[in-house]
Amino acid sequence: MSGLINIPCDVPKAFDFKIKEMPITGYILSMKLKDDALKADWGVKDPENPNNLLDVVAILDHIKWSGKATDPITFIGRMSTENRKVYNAWRAKQEGGSDVLINWVIKEYDDGAKQYYQSFHSEGAEIKFMTTETQPPDMEPKEEAKPEKPKNYKFTLCLSPKSEGGVQMLGYATSVDHKMPVELGIKAGG
Repeated sequence: MSGLINIPCDVPKAFDFKIKEMPITGYILSMKLKDDALKADWGVKDPENPNNLLDVVAILDHIKWSGKATDPITFIGRMSTENRKVYNAWRAKQEGGSDVLINWVIKEYDDGAKQYYQSFHSEGAEIKFMTTETQPPDMEPKEEAKPEKPKNYKFTLCLSPKSEGGVQMLGYATSVDHKMPVELGIKAGG
């Protein structure tokens, strides 16, 4: 893929989802930082099926990627107090190139089809990444004011595809009917 992915998400509306507002929402469903798995400790309404709850590790503010297979993906989002403790402990003992596994999904509304779809996601898999040395992981020291509840802390995580991960498949869509697989990483030896 050669196009830029730059998707802002609505955090307050992800916490208090209402279908009539049709916000773009993003979620980290699982995250493992080296040996420490963060907990999916927030339950939020699933835009694709608002009667169901999604258990999430974090809610995304923004996701950015150049679309080039070897370029990093930047995740900006919010996490709970407990996950913040694990994240900050991991950050403190980092020595560049730390392994990270993430499963995420961005959901957008298709006006024509009148339903939500997954616009950029990890195909339900934990994608293998490494932290970048040029943009180390960050965490805001104070809790965010909006929304007030639950308590949440903003983080930034810029991750490069892990070279030993080979080619990993992501999903990208511009509507319910326009979907395409996207490659992240490169084949071993290539």
